[in-house]
Formats: sequence, structure tokens, C-alpha cells
Amino acid sequence: MSDHDKTLTMPQGHRLAARRGVPVDFSPAMTTIRFTPPLALLLALALFPAAAHAGRAPAEPAPAAEQPAIDAVLEAFEHADIVTLGERPWSRLDSDFRHQLVADPRFGRRVDDIVVEFANARFQPLLDRYLLELQNLPADSLRPIWQEASEPGAWDSPVYAYLIETVRRANRPLPPEQRIRVLAGEPPIDWSRVESAADLDAWGSRGDHALEVIEREVIAKGRKALLVYSARNFFRRDRAVRAYGNLTTNLEARHPDLRVFVIGTVPERSPARAALDSTLTLGVRPVLVRLAGSKIGAWATSRIFEYGEGVLAEMADALVYYGPADDRFVRPSDRVVRDPEYAKEVARRKARISR
Repeated sequence: MSDHDKTLTMPQGHRLAARRGVPVDFSPAMTTIRFTPPLALLLALALFPAAAHAGRAPAEPAPAAEQPAIDAVLEAFEHADIVTLGERPWSRLDSDFRHQLVADPRFGRRVDDIVVEFANARFQPLLDRYLLELQNLPADSLRPIWQEASEPGAWDSPVYAYLIETVRRANRPLPPEQRIRVLAGEPPIDWSRVESAADLDAWGSRGDHALEVIEREVIAKGRKALLVYSARNFFRRDRAVRAYGNLTTNLEARHPDLRVFVIGTVPERSPARAALDSTLTLGVRPVLVRLAGSKIGAWATSRIFEYGEGVLAEMADALVYYGPADDRFVRPSDRVVRDPEYAKEVARRKARISR
């Protein structure tokens, strides 16, 4: 079995690979996706950054402010249509938490779809064959799903293949009509036709494509979905929201009755970890903290995050806190980063879209 195959079948944890000798920069993407919202929405978000959320009914009744995190996320689906789970790209802790969540037998009974940032929609049929039809496919045949996405080299950490494998394992005992579908949130880019940044832009805005997928495949069909993107694509108060909106604010503005529950994860190096430990009363970790009406919800966003504005309860509905756990980037495997042909292609793509 190859190193790459092992990363796809490993039941827990991840394979870490050193980056020495890497000819190109394989690094996590820390960007927010951009939108082209209608002028009225753009003005509303610019003038009133929290307007899309203000006055909305809560996505759920008010259970305990602190709960074991997996139980709390699953409970949120009883009252929310969409639950967003922000991630830090390549984070081991975020990946392990997603694995525990999706592997829980309750997840498949409450969630229909997972919309992901790392997958090119051109390969949606491939995802469906592998995860819904459970066809046996070579591991290498799956690599284009994330390697053909819009950020060259950004999704080569095995945490993303690991999520796909986790869904496949969760789907095995389920009847076809109950299997969890993974929806590709990236535009259907064909890199063989990209010679410049303008060519890449011609495939459409990443944000607009994600909205279209969610509206067509989730909202229109009355399904429930977990959204997994970099965290800033979900927070309701953020400098970037003023100019473009994000997935949460655009969905809530376009669908006023949609119930969205926004979850952020506390960064491992947050200076507020000691304050969180002294404030929280539940000793379980990871713990989910509901922010509305809570002491922590009244904290300034800057106390936890380097970005965002206002107080935490204006930015999200809940936080997941892992406790004093050691996080780290899960690097791409040696086979990926030392593949000269792939490294050359990543460098070619980066050079072309920088024009």
C-alpha cells in the first residue's frame, strides 16, 4: 500500500510529512471567498454589517450554554437548516473533530449534505460515485477533486481526503436514500484552459458558485447541510463582510427564513485560553459554548480572533473550544510534495494566475 493510500484509509489521526526539499510552496489557504452581490445587498452589508442577522429568530431554542461539542452540534441540526463549521486550513484538531462528528451514527440521521470548500465541482459525479454509489475507485483517481480546485496546492493536506474517507465509511451501513452527500463548493475549473487570472475569473466567483450550490442542492430540496470552509467565510461581523458579504450573510439576506447556526473554533494559540478555562463550568473538552446571552458572548471578538469586529455573539452563534490540546498543520505526504510533475504543474498554475 502506498503512502498516499495510507492517508486515505487511516482510521484515526493523520500522516505528517516533512517539507524539506519541496520545490514549490504547498501552504494552507487563509483567504475568504469573494462574491458579486446585488447592489442593494452590498449597500446594506456595508452600512449595517450585522443587518442580515439582526432581528432574526434564533436558529434553535436556548439549551444549556455549555455542552459536549459533538452532542451540541448534532442537536443544532434539530432546529437549524444549515450549520457552518469554520476550519483553520490543515488543522489536525479541526480535522479530528470533523471525523468524530461525521462518524457519529446520529450524524447521518440528521444531516443530508456536507458542502466543502476544497472540491472542484467538475468532479461532483466522481464524488457521487465514490460516496453515494460506494464504487471502489483507485485512490489516485480522487486526487483531482482537491488538486484541481482554484487554490493551487492549497488542499493537499491529507485532512481533506480524510474527510471524504470518513463520509464513505459513515455511508457504508446506510441505505442509498440516507447516504450523506458531499457537495463541491468550488467552481468547475478546467486548468488546461487557464492561461491568466482573467481565465480563472471567467469560471465565476467562488462565493457565487458556493451560494448557487447551496441554494440549488440544499435549500431548494429542503435538505440539511453542514458547511465546512475557512472560518472567516461564516462570521457575521468581519471587515471583509462590509465589502462583499460572506456565505452566512449572503444566505441570510437572500433567504430570510433560513435558519443558519454559525460555529467557530477557538485557535490553539488564542491568548484567551486561560480565561476560557477559568470561565467555563463544564469540564468536558471539546466543549461547545453558545454565545447569545452568555458572558463569553459579550467578550470582544479580538479577544479570541485576530479578525472580526464587535462582540463574539454578534459574530457567531457558538464556539468550539478544544482545551489545552496541541494543534499542528498536517502537511502533504512525501509522495505529493516530492512528485516533480505535480510540483511543476502547481508552479505553472500559480505563475499563470499571477499575470
